[in-house]
Amino acid sequence: MLVADWAIEHLGVLGADQVYGLTPAYCFTGRVSTSQVGIEDATAHLTFLAQAQDHVLEQDFSAAAAQAAATIAAGGPGGAGGPDDPGAGS
Repeated sequence: MLVADWAIEHLGVLGADQVYGLTPAYCFTGRVSTSQVGIEDATAHLTFLAQAQDHVLEQDFSAAAAQAAATIAAGGPGGAGGPDDPGAGS
């Protein structure tokens, strides 16, 4: 079970100004456990996370990811979901 699924099931649905957060934050521990998950004020938690670690610019892969998703959706290499997909409509 994903931690997010566990959080929804055990902590409930979030309000518009809330997020599920890890305490201590993942950037400090490198681990995720359901015992760390709580509901946090979104602005405060996200501001804290933004200030808690150095920022590193990485290559933007969103265009490549969008192209891969389009290829898969069209039933391209290794993809499913096109008109020839034997699982389509079942």
